[in-house]
Amino acid sequence: MTETPRTERDETQLLATGIGVIALAVLLLIVLAFIDDRDGTRGDAADSGRWLDGVTANLAQRGYDWMRIDIDDGVATVSGEAPDVDSRAYGFEAAEKAIERADADDSVRVVIDATHMEGAGASVGAALTTLGRAPTAGACQSAFAATLEGRTVKFTPGSADLTAENRRLLEALAGVATRCKAHRIEIGGHTDRSGGADVNVALSQARAEAVLRYLTDRGAPAAGLSAHGYGARRPLDRRRTPAADARNRRIEFTVSAS
Repeated sequence: MTETPRTERDETQLLATGIGVIALAVLLLIVLAFIDDRDGTRGDAADSGRWLDGVTANLAQRGYDWMRIDIDDGVATVSGEAPDVDSRAYGFEAAEKAIERADADDSVRVVIDATHMEGAGASVGAALTTLGRAPTAGACQSAFAATLEGRTVKFTPGSADLTAENRRLLEALAGVATRCKAHRIEIGGHTDRSGGADVNVALSQARAEAVLRYLTDRGAPAAGLSAHGYGARRPLDRRRTPAADARNRRIEFTVSAS
């Protein structure tokens, strides 16, 4: 049988078909990559999934089968209802250490305590469990308020040096800021009225900036964060008492939609 010779038109059509197939394949790969990396969360979950199951199983063998660990945007949230006070305290510490040991890629920036116990107050990170995949500005504002309810970011008196006891509170705040990265977040510093106006404004600005640095060091995106020092201009309590001064010395978060 004699093979029919290809014409120039046939070769052009074959070339066009080949280019079309390659372009379609490239487009498919781009779509799959976008789906896998969307919001930077699914990739985190895939990376952490390689070792998280082992961590969870190990903790369950040690009696902490009531704990759940979720990782999103580099934030590991440890939740679950503890049977007693000791299990709650030791369980979270065990989970924190296990995650640090297993996370060889350092993909987890903060480990947050969102555990609870019947009849006990909410843990420092409880508000994180209320935030959905795409929290609104209002939900983020509520989460910051709930995290700070009954708590205060503490500094060495007269300075912008954060004290060591702040660690879990600040890491919970970093978790909220990370989950709320779609919005603008102002960190407001406030002082009492015991110093001069200019000194108070400078101190409150330095303290707000110290908190901002801590949050970004723990993975919160810097793009949407800002720091503003208000000095003593916005007191919560206008009485001149030690208790009023303690209330007025504070860090507040204000969230607005981008």
